[in-house]
Amino acid sequence: MTHTKAQIEQGETLRETAAGWFLRRRDGEADEAAFADWMDADPAHIRAYREIETAWGVVGEQATAPELVTARRDALHRVQQRNQRRWGAAKATRTRWAAGMAATVVIAAGAAWFWQSNAPVSGKAVYQTGVGEQRVITLMDNSRISLDAQTHLRVEYGDSTRRIELFAGQAHFDVARDVMRPFSVQAGDQTVVALGTQFNIEIVDEQILVTLLEGRVEVSADPVTPSAQSGTSGSIAALPDPVQLEPGQQLVVASNGTRAPIVEANVQRTVSWRHGKLMFEDEPLADAVARVNRHSHIRVQLGDEAVREIRVSGVFDAGDTDAFVDAVESLFPVKATHNNLQSIVLHAEKD
Repeated sequence: MTHTKAQIEQGETLRETAAGWFLRRRDGEADEAAFADWMDADPAHIRAYREIETAWGVVGEQATAPELVTARRDALHRVQQRNQRRWGAAKATRTRWAAGMAATVVIAAGAAWFWQSNAPVSGKAVYQTGVGEQRVITLMDNSRISLDAQTHLRVEYGDSTRRIELFAGQAHFDVARDVMRPFSVQAGDQTVVALGTQFNIEIVDEQILVTLLEGRVEVSADPVTPSAQSGTSGSIAALPDPVQLEPGQQLVVASNGTRAPIVEANVQRTVSWRHGKLMFEDEPLADAVARVNRHSHIRVQLGDEAVREIRVSGVFDAGDTDAFVDAVESLFPVKATHNNLQSIVLHAEKD
């Protein structure tokens, strides 16, 4: 398809506008009501904003590193040269933030590869992914942590320590064996300890799901005093015994510390997020919605309690919220209400 000069210019102007909104929101200077109006005005605005958000998310916390600054400067130079040839110097030098974001889009894929492959982590650091964003962190010993969308964790890596705190979301751990430094992951009040292994931990709907893919891990509960739980004094509550998982097994721990019996996991479903898929197998609609929402700016909400425990199964592309909602509507007595371009509410269908 051949694009006219006007079409190309309109597309670049839209991306620049989206970049402006992104940077103003990041700096806390945006009028959120005006931003919502702009997003609702045209689906093209949403697509443009997501492109900018995704590109910046790939670069993430490493945006000021020397190698990335050089790459962004070179990309910016190419963008400016191309625009100057097309429209002249006046339009080739728009605003600093727009050009900088255009260059960020150009180098996003390369930046992602660089920081996954060439920047091993040591010391203490906090990582957080956005909606629809995934990231891989490599530690100094070549252990790798894959973060799903909307995941928040903290890394502490040193000569005698390999410790991770998972606060939200989901992560896959591929651990290099080191008998002198056990690899521990704390999620809620549960601690998973491994030497050399692969496992997946997910926090969803106030539950912690630990799935072992390879090797062996031990899961133990951290002590919690009654006063921490209920505001009363007392001794430390009795803890359940640590449990060891075998490959293919899954342990689910409720928010109150109650453990479900260990079960054989559907490993394909557990790791489907790493391949851009969301696979549900007879699970509550509330859990499925929580997973869908990690990957899309279109937020699905449950309008009443009657729909929370509907059991759903199926495979969907991560981020394809419309396909998920259409399937739920067609298979169950559920009605979807589209409030705007960014919100869908699911209600029980009335007789």
